[in-house]
Amino acid sequence: MAYRNHVDSLLIRNSEINKRICSELKSPIPNNYRIRELKKERLRLQDIIFKLSA
Repeated sequence: MAYRNHVDSLLIRNSEINKRICSELKSPIPNNYRIRELKKERLRLQDIIFKLSA
């Protein structure tokens, strides 16, 4: 059960990062550094989720 909760929290965090990336891209002057760092974090989370789900 704790394992499932951990994966759920990672998926929620991944969703939050996606929302932050979208809002950053919509801003008049997107911060490319922040977008790049958010994408790295999203990729890291997706890798962890994939490994836990396999």
